[in-house]
Amino acid sequence: MPQVLQKASISLKTLCLRNISEHLDSLWCRRFLDYYYGSAHFMYIIGPFDQLPPSLIQDLWVHLKQRKLLRKHHVYLLISPYTLALDLSHCDTDLGLMLLLTSQRCFQLRQLDLSNSKLPRDQLSSCLPTLTKLTTMSLAHSSITDTLVSILGLYCPKLTSLNLSYCTQLSDNGLLSLLLPQDSHGTPDPRFGKCSLVSKLLVSGSQKISSIAISEAIQTLRHLTVLDYQDSVGVIEQLVLGGRLGRLLLLRSLYSLDSTSSDSLALAVSVCPMVEHVYIVTSSSMTSTTLLSLLDLQQMREIHICNELGQYSLPVQEQLGPVLQKHGETLVSLNLAEVEQVEVKMICEFCPNLVHLALLWNKSYITQVPGKTRVEAKMAVLTKLRTVDVSFLEPDEDNLFSEMCARDLTNILVSPSLSNLKLCQAQNLTDHVLSDILAESGFECLDYLELNNCNEISFDGLEQLLEEKNPLEHAKFVRCEEITRRDFQNYQKKVKKWKWNMKVEWA
Repeated sequence: MPQVLQKASISLKTLCLRNISEHLDSLWCRRFLDYYYGSAHFMYIIGPFDQLPPSLIQDLWVHLKQRKLLRKHHVYLLISPYTLALDLSHCDTDLGLMLLLTSQRCFQLRQLDLSNSKLPRDQLSSCLPTLTKLTTMSLAHSSITDTLVSILGLYCPKLTSLNLSYCTQLSDNGLLSLLLPQDSHGTPDPRFGKCSLVSKLLVSGSQKISSIAISEAIQTLRHLTVLDYQDSVGVIEQLVLGGRLGRLLLLRSLYSLDSTSSDSLALAVSVCPMVEHVYIVTSSSMTSTTLLSLLDLQQMREIHICNELGQYSLPVQEQLGPVLQKHGETLVSLNLAEVEQVEVKMICEFCPNLVHLALLWNKSYITQVPGKTRVEAKMAVLTKLRTVDVSFLEPDEDNLFSEMCARDLTNILVSPSLSNLKLCQAQNLTDHVLSDILAESGFECLDYLELNNCNEISFDGLEQLLEEKNPLEHAKFVRCEEITRRDFQNYQKKVKKWKWNMKVEWA
């Protein structure tokens, strides 16, 4: 059966945060509410939390915010002059007041998160010039503009990490004002361009930022190690061919989208010897030797390859095999989508330390020993595997082997460390296969299970997993024909009756 939620399983810190939040207004904020709140704006105030370390005050702030309990009067008492990190993400209500108090109190602030917020322009433009010690800033999914972001280029010379992901109003001019002596309109101004220490720059999803600004960032930021621009490989290629790059780069990741030639990746690898993470969208320019350039790297920790554009379905066994053979020992994450010739046996043998595995809508799988059991084939088990996300295409005339065999599926799922499992269209997941997995002590650490369109597994087959002792906390079943609403409702009653720490979804 799933575990029963017990107070002993909750940390003392969490219990304290819960207790404070429950009695915040009736006890902790009572004096402030009775005598001061609403009478004036207080730049400073001696509050009940001033004796706490800044990190604990931040934990209380986040606890209230996550539960949507944060109110205006709490802001006055929780923003401290000693605050080093402040999370204002998802805060549209009273964000103006938060920024005002931040500018008046938080002169030692190092980290500021304004992601997923509609930013008040006047308050933000007044706040940022006071935060001269900022090192980490997140503006992802916010309404930041070129003019506002350029303020960082004026007053934040210590900035090392900047997240500008999915900022739809941000363009090249805004980014360039952080790097070059020019304002947000492109006019030369020596006061700008102070953010030369940035080592982490995230810009994915910001569609107005082009290769022009990214090219300048790569040349200017000598400490840059993390850059998630969608085609950094193409940008580096143009810099090298144009003779504008006279040094090796410190980048740890490369992104390739619609490469112009089969040698683009090799050229990028030659000037980025420290790369460990590679994200490739296959293109028509790829050849059988394109991925071999990855053999020149010292080690690799993550490989993502997908045929998102539908231009080239990479044969994994033939072209990625040599790379996995060399770098498999250090690989912790592997994501293959819409490619072909995926061989599970090869992955298990070459990549024994995999932690994350995603195999999504691939066109074909290779089975080395048809008809034999997993034990007879002596396949290696991925003992460190924690998350698995597998989605299969529905077999048709063009994709007859679009689903891995039951033996290979079993071999993946018997990982003793598996904690998160998502399966879609897995028709080889049957009651018998699940029984074999459980017999080999599979799913002992599983806390999240999601099955989508898995029509060969029944609720009767799942009972052994769902009702015997297990760490499951969340199970989700979507359009699984053998799992009915009645099964779901009956199980929900058991969860409620026995007070299991379990959430179940059915659709």
